[in-house]
Amino acid sequence: MARELLNFLSIICRFSAAGLLLRKSAEKCLITLQLQEKAPEDFIEFAQKEILHLNHLDTDQHLNCRFVLIDQSNETGGLPLGGRSKVIKSLPIYDGNELLAAIVLFESGKRGLTDNMRHALDVIADRFLIVARYLKKIKEIEN
Repeated sequence: MARELLNFLSIICRFSAAGLLLRKSAEKCLITLQLQEKAPEDFIEFAQKEILHLNHLDTDQHLNCRFVLIDQSNETGGLPLGGRSKVIKSLPIYDGNELLAAIVLFESGKRGLTDNMRHALDVIADRFLIVARYLKKIKEIEN
């Protein structure tokens, strides 16, 4: 599911890398990072920490996060991600007060988000919330 969301996101938005944080429970999460450009190992570590920090999870000692890297940099080319990479959008997805997921976009160049991209991200977040609620209900019914 994370791969499909990030692949769809790469079609409608231009970015160097995108991260998706999925909360599985209060103690477990999944961080998926999709690279659109070549990246050094220190960027991957930076991105993981930044995704947790932006969502106020970097101080949670009990949180166990699994990490998945989707590297598409060979397919798309582009400039290598370097030390000047920055977050161009962080979009947490809440259900009430509960953080379900977050989308974080990184950029190494001068690209930014257009109003259409921002709108598309908001629509994606809304649809993601609907699917997450649906899956949560199914899980409750099955248990």
